[in-house]
Amino acid sequence: MYLNFPSNPNLPLSASVLIAKHPDTEIKSFQLSRLARAQGLKHPREGTAWIVNKALGTWKTVSVREKALFALLSRPRTLDGLLSALNPSDPQYAANLLDVAYNMGFISVGGKMHPRYASGPEPPLGSHFLALHMTSDCNLRCAYCYNSSGQNSKKFLQTETALYFIKRACAELPAPVLNIDFLGGEPLLALDTVKEILRKAPPLASQYGKKINFLLQTNGMLLSEETARLLREHGVGVGVSIDGPARWHDRYRRNSQGSSFHGLICSNFLKAQELGLKVSPLAVIYAPEQLEEAFDFFIEELRCESMRFNFFCPLGRGRELKESLCPPSAYREPYLKVIFKALQRFRSCGRPLNIYDLQFRLKSLAEFRQDYMCLRSPCGIGTSILSLDPEGGVYACEEYEQSCKSALFLGNAQELPPLAELPVKNENLKHLLSRNVENISKCRRCWLKRHCGGGCAQRALAQNGGLNFPEAMCGLYKELYPDLMWLLGAEEDLLQALALQNPDPKHNLSAEADLP
Repeated sequence: MYLNFPSNPNLPLSASVLIAKHPDTEIKSFQLSRLARAQGLKHPREGTAWIVNKALGTWKTVSVREKALFALLSRPRTLDGLLSALNPSDPQYAANLLDVAYNMGFISVGGKMHPRYASGPEPPLGSHFLALHMTSDCNLRCAYCYNSSGQNSKKFLQTETALYFIKRACAELPAPVLNIDFLGGEPLLALDTVKEILRKAPPLASQYGKKINFLLQTNGMLLSEETARLLREHGVGVGVSIDGPARWHDRYRRNSQGSSFHGLICSNFLKAQELGLKVSPLAVIYAPEQLEEAFDFFIEELRCESMRFNFFCPLGRGRELKESLCPPSAYREPYLKVIFKALQRFRSCGRPLNIYDLQFRLKSLAEFRQDYMCLRSPCGIGTSILSLDPEGGVYACEEYEQSCKSALFLGNAQELPPLAELPVKNENLKHLLSRNVENISKCRRCWLKRHCGGGCAQRALAQNGGLNFPEAMCGLYKELYPDLMWLLGAEEDLLQALALQNPDPKHNLSAEADLP
């Protein structure tokens, strides 16, 4: 019998070699949601349970025979002793099960883990997402705005400051591609500065052998045909804040006089789409029933093939919206309905949908990797993302509520040490990066810790006054992830339906979002 060690694919497996279960390997059983059962979903491969390694993020469904094998490994055994206990009719089959378990990090053989797990996770490449807050002003005063925009502060990011920051990022960070996201307030209030950056930043980056992708997040009110053409010419990906049909969007997205503009925003969206601009909606979801309605609206009315959903979080002005709070678990079935609709659509027309951040959660489950910066632990705060405010201050995250702004502040762009050295030289960032799932008591023992990473550090800090807490949507993830695991095993075309798998691998989803 043989184990397929990568360094020696035909290494004989001695009958006396000791086999031990990884201490973080567990056998778990989950219940399907009512909706999944109604869809006829059954346990994949006639299995009875899952085996998971909560430290590594690996998992697989297990059959009755596999479950029996792992149950016997509650204490280390020699191969000979294990086979005797199993009494298998096919010893090579048992060896094959061990081979799979070794390759996935569930067991050690002869005191050694698989080489891919022995060295630990790779360090982050460095900041590659630069968020430019063009202004803190906004022509709307949304009731749940994180940074309380719309105060008419007259603070605007200067072109020279933005280009200086971009130049430093190109010179000092190792990432070959920089994603620059124009944010606000409302960034189109600073359109002239946006134009200058679009024109001057790419040649600046090319001097350092870097490439730049541009993104912009807008409320859509100023997205005129002329502006859409300009953004299209520069290849800017545009996200438009639309909370679904008017009855949801107009509830909280209003100006200071209480007027709403759903019709104008949707009209601008459709015109921009017709002009060839890469434009996608982003909805803040503050009620479970809104999720499915927003999805239908984006597909049927806005003809979208990519979209993003952010769950409402009571930060900024949103702290006053107590009526919008509901148990996170209430979003479980609406989330599943959206997935089933995406599957049905793919099977009927063959066109996949990009649904963020659902895609990244599925990707981390399917590949046992946490490439997306918001799902890692520590997350990408200050290492995969840096943010510049209108006054030239640098922050560790693109989002910063007033209550935690000082904790995320890293310094002025003109005064910072080399940006690649911030994780070891900046005291604020060192403190932020101390947040990881091993330091959060509620996460430390959780089997999901390597897939959700404890959630958003900024939200945890703003909501709890400290870093070592999970974010508010923890309850949803604990219920939803087993459903996603069921779906990955039972629905063979799920990854294709959500643009996560393509016959041509170069078209697979990149590690980071290509939308604001």
